[in-house]
Amino acid sequence: MNSRNECVIVLPIYAAREENISGVTHTKLVETIKEKNPDATAFDTFEEVVEELKKTATADNVILVMGAGDVTEVTKKLF
Repeated sequence: MNSRNECVIVLPIYAAREENISGVTHTKLVETIKEKNPDATAFDTFEEVVEELKKTATADNVILVMGAGDVTEVTKKLF
């Protein structure tokens, strides 16, 4: 995380009911985000995200988890 503790973490993208025909991936998305925020990271699993947050987050950080499906597992594993 940077000195202001602002970061963007992106997990794999999945199609809800259709195939991903656009070719967009979480790693490609992070490459684009880094143009505006160099502190963006792609992680492949919930466990990797939880491990990173447990190492770097502090009590005054706000952690916002957004997504579809079982991404809420991240918050369950944090506490």
